[in-house]
Amino acid sequence: MGLGSKAKALQTVADRAEQLYAQLMDVRERLARIEDDIDDSSDRVVRIENELEEQRVILDALAEDAGLDIDRRIAEASITDAEGSEGDDDGGDDTGDDDATVTETESDDTDTAGESPDSDATMDEPTDATTGDE
Repeated sequence: MGLGSKAKALQTVADRAEQLYAQLMDVRERLARIEDDIDDSSDRVVRIENELEEQRVILDALAEDAGLDIDRRIAEASITDAEGSEGDDDGGDDTGDDDATVTETESDDTDTAGESPDSDATMDEPTDATTGDE
């Protein structure tokens, strides 16, 4: 093998090393952008959680002024959603948002006497009316 073929092989290795280095720098840059995006998203989540807590306090005060039993209404919405999901045999992803909205609206018009609110439901822990016990 001559000197020319060794130089060509060495040049090929050097070219490949430059390509790999450029790819590595690109990956590092993209990783830095992803880290920045994660930090921004985390800050947004904290801000949204704070706003949600403020809104919850306001809604609690308004509900108390209106004489609404929030715990009972949350429990009713959860029960209605759970009953609706028991009949779903199609295996689809039914979030039940429409049913929960109708149930909450209907419960404003009808008031069942003698029912006690669910003692486990608290306002400190949010209850998602769209997910039932499965």
